Amino acid sequence: MIIHSTGTLPIFNGTVTDYLRTKPSYSSTDPAYIDVVTGNSISYSEVWKLADRLSSALYNDYGLTDAKPDENVGPVVMLHAVNSPLLASVHYALLDLGVTITPAAATYEAGDLAHQIKVCSPSLVICNQQFEPKVKSASSNTKLIFIEDLLKTQSSAPWKKFTTSNPNRVAYLGMSSGTSGLPKAVQQTHINMSSSTEAVISSQTIFSARKNVTAAIVPMTHVYGLTKFVFHSVAGSMTTVVFPKFSLVDLLEAQIKYKINILYLVPPVVLALAKDSRVQPYIKSICELTTLIATGAAPLPPTAGDALLERLTGNKEGNRDNGMDPLVLIQGYGLTETLQVSVFKPEDPERDLKTVGKLLPNTEVRIVGEKGDVPRSKWSFVTPPTGEIYIRGPHVTPGYFNNDSANSESFDGEWLKTGDIGYMDLEGRLTIVDRNKEMIKVNGRQVAPAEIESVLLGHPMVKDVAVIGVTNPDRGTESARAFLVTEARALPVIKQWFDRRVPSYKRLYGGIVVVDAIPKSASGKILRRVLRERKGDSVFGEYVEEVAKL
Repeated sequence: MIIHSTGTLPIFNGTVTDYLRTKPSYSSTDPAYIDVVTGNSISYSEVWKLADRLSSALYNDYGLTDAKPDENVGPVVMLHAVNSPLLASVHYALLDLGVTITPAAATYEAGDLAHQIKVCSPSLVICNQQFEPKVKSASSNTKLIFIEDLLKTQSSAPWKKFTTSNPNRVAYLGMSSGTSGLPKAVQQTHINMSSSTEAVISSQTIFSARKNVTAAIVPMTHVYGLTKFVFHSVAGSMTTVVFPKFSLVDLLEAQIKYKINILYLVPPVVLALAKDSRVQPYIKSICELTTLIATGAAPLPPTAGDALLERLTGNKEGNRDNGMDPLVLIQGYGLTETLQVSVFKPEDPERDLKTVGKLLPNTEVRIVGEKGDVPRSKWSFVTPPTGEIYIRGPHVTPGYFNNDSANSESFDGEWLKTGDIGYMDLEGRLTIVDRNKEMIKVNGRQVAPAEIESVLLGHPMVKDVAVIGVTNPDRGTESARAFLVTEARALPVIKQWFDRRVPSYKRLYGGIVVVDAIPKSASGKILRRVLRERKGDSVFGEYVEEVAKL
């Protein structure tokens, strides 16, 4: 049963690079990318000229000539690189040759690379020279090209541009753990990429304005950074200031220097802007320059968003007293398997940080509970029943690469079973409760770690938090345990404050552990596995069974 669907947009039948060539930015002399380190910029027309030279070199000098249009997957090339203003040209050059790219995070160690190489079987690795030792450690047989050498090319020899009408042609193999298990290779087709990009830029009015400037602090090897800074910003004619690595102060300084008005962030950066003392001197400039703050890649606790808006504007609504429109903070929702699914329009009066917005065009959703699809009559409730979110649309992956068991587990026909638990409200807003595999089972009730984390972040002495479930033999059930970045002396006050705000079954009977930092991925996801593996922690306030007195 389709619980919600959206309007449709036409599908571009061709490569995603040819789709980008239909946009006004293609021949523009405006700056496309700026290097935050050197200040050097490259215009849109120069991005495409460089891509052509790289295609020529890769075709004539490195043998990337055997792409077959009728096959679903082209020659596979791993791209293992830090953010760079020239990186988009490398992507476009490879895609124009019919290559299927598998991006590998700059933070990957040799073991991570070895697993990805085993799963995706690339014939070539293109990487920064600094990564040579770990790439060779991961695979001594795979051919290697350094990006630094490739970018020096002045090749102008003829090359054959790839074209295809195959709707299943795969542009990317993105790594994702899916709903469970080791990372798997997600097939992202050219149509997935172009239809998702078109849905985003047609749904948000910010892309109709010229001279928008954004900051690429999220790795362009992650699906969030890839879609935003290689596709969305280009299709929407933005200028992107590129950071090879993240620094909070560098971001704040760059915002002033380059007048960055749109910030695509991840939750840890939102939290830092809300609570880090180094932000204080920049509050006025952030408030004056910023049009929109968007966050993604991991759930944003609403309390963290409220704290940021209150710090910047003095109120949770983001209303400014400088004559500008309200400062808008929104979050979107997507997966490696779906690209982007939903987002609020900045001017939408129904935007609410507790949700991830409204569905983008060409998107259909089902909410599937333990007894099957939640019927539409139930959806009319003020608080709709939750269930697993199933998604269908042209932006959804056709499946995992060479992994029949994962496909069988993750798909119901054309519907992707996301593993996320959530619901749709009467306004068509999608709310994510938590990941199915992260839910804590307390005496038969499901408790979402994200909900507890959001409450705890509302306390001024909690700088960051992560929650996991731990088995509590004395209670015969799981219990929530919180890992807090705070001062140990504050724990009794925090615990008492928290207990007054939640029902008994959501309390921290698993105790509280003080840590220096919460382990997170580059995209901001909490690494709960690392927390589960910790041993010997000093635990405050853990449940102890009371012994009856005789």
